[in-house]
Amino acid sequence: MLKLTSSHNRIDIIEYSADATLEDLVTGTENLRSNGLRKTKTCIGCGNCCMPPPPILGADLADLSLRLCNGDMRKLTDNYLAIPHVPPPELINKQIAELVRLNSFNEKESRLLFEYNNSEPITFKKKENDSCIFFDGEKCTIYEMRPFICRLYNCVMGNRLSVLEEMIVAQGTWHAYSLIGLIQPSDIGHNPFINNEGYKNIKIGSFEYDFEKSLTQIFGYF
Repeated sequence: MLKLTSSHNRIDIIEYSADATLEDLVTGTENLRSNGLRKTKTCIGCGNCCMPPPPILGADLADLSLRLCNGDMRKLTDNYLAIPHVPPPELINKQIAELVRLNSFNEKESRLLFEYNNSEPITFKKKENDSCIFFDGEKCTIYEMRPFICRLYNCVMGNRLSVLEEMIVAQGTWHAYSLIGLIQPSDIGHNPFINNEGYKNIKIGSFEYDFEKSLTQIFGYF
């Protein structure tokens, strides 16, 4: 069960059941979009959501490599993707240990905070005008295989949906790092995407993290 609202020209989540998945979330938001191919009631087809290219999550990579490169992941990363710099594991672990030591967080909470604040996403490469290489100026040329965030995102997201999207991107980004060998899967054993195949099996509730207390503790002296 998933309940969404489109009131006040904003698409947002009201509530969802424990078994609601990320695929349910995308389906629900897509069902609220109106006016034929227009993504929202106020969409003017400006293409700004393709500038810069949106995040590609780990759960997108297998399908993209299959459709664009006959399953060749190396060809996908070399020809189509922009890969960010990721610190070496020893530096990551050192910084997480500092969060634990200085703020009395447990390791999982510290790791989630670190990942949330250091999740520079993998994207498609971009053109000289900063648009996605698959945006032709009017439309997406790979619309039927577009990544998850391209399916979820809309320019009138409400507050709760926006926060949830940020959490999904952060964890999906670290999952992508593990799939292309930038980190080891064992480094992110807490990640909801690990050992789950596709968005139909990943629960929305896995991304509802409450960082308010932790962030207050870190920044309370300002």
